[in-house]
Amino acid sequence: MALAALIVAMTVLALFARDRAFFVWDVTVAGWVMDIPGPGVSSLMEAVSWAGVKMAIVIMVLAATALATRFLGWRAGLLVFSVLIITAANEEFKEIIGRPRPDDVDGLGNKSFPSGHALYASLLTGVTWLLVAPKLPKQSHRLIMAGTFVAWLLVTGMSRIHLEKHWPSDVLGAYLLGAALLLVMAWAIPILDGIGRSSLESSPDEGEAS
Repeated sequence: MALAALIVAMTVLALFARDRAFFVWDVTVAGWVMDIPGPGVSSLMEAVSWAGVKMAIVIMVLAATALATRFLGWRAGLLVFSVLIITAANEEFKEIIGRPRPDDVDGLGNKSFPSGHALYASLLTGVTWLLVAPKLPKQSHRLIMAGTFVAWLLVTGMSRIHLEKHWPSDVLGAYLLGAALLLVMAWAIPILDGIGRSSLESSPDEGEAS
């Protein structure tokens, strides 16, 4: 039910985004984000946004894939690596929607919907949560992890709006798409674990047969 609701919401938002450069509420919310007070806000937004550039994504995901494979097995590594594949595929999806960025008046640059930075942050934090959180013995550790991830997701989305690279609806679309994909991944984890257990259980039999 949750997955269906996310897919429907994302589909409706994408269809409207394809016909509109922005929504009325985009301008209002973007104004709130742009007016965030405090010294160093712009520098913080630029620093957070840097983590989502293409080269940083490739390096971080490949490193995370190697670590996940080393300590959690190939199935965990496969899930982490899928973040890179999905993030790359999102670039093609943005071209299909064809929505211009807020700072691209002529609509000739890279497209905007959904935000690649926000989608990447959603997927990486979500996959890490799915793989690591169940192994943490203390609830306090899981709460700290969850709080850190949520903060990073929110600041990442805000950074793209503050830097005028995306409208709030672009970020919302990324969150919806990311949540839907993570639900699919959560469903796939026990299936992959079951495949792994079946392989281990069949190995002794094969050894005896030989």
